[in-house]
Amino acid sequence: MEEAIDNVKKLLSKFNWLKFEEYALAKISKLRKLSDCPILYIGAAYSLKQKYSLLYRARHPIFPALASLLISGWRFEIGWLFSPNPSVTESLIKRQYFEIHGEFPVLV
Repeated sequence: MEEAIDNVKKLLSKFNWLKFEEYALAKISKLRKLSDCPILYIGAAYSLKQKYSLLYRARHPIFPALASLLISGWRFEIGWLFSPNPSVTESLIKRQYFEIHGEFPVLV
């Protein structure tokens, strides 16, 4: 995990854009907790296509973390769950995660 964080620190320092660097590093530093549980919860969406579209935009809060992992060679498996009541299902998933780990997902 430290390698992923270091790689992105080096990359960000080349942009000379301090505010974005601070923002991105704050998001990326949360990745240190992934060594305990490599599950990324990325939230609800109306469709898988919509979620993919949102995730790969630099404005999305999870983008810096995803980019740092991808740059470091990580590969992702995406799990998708359809629910007739998404807000209730999302609350249940977060509560189950919390019960197992004692905290909410890393990037929430």
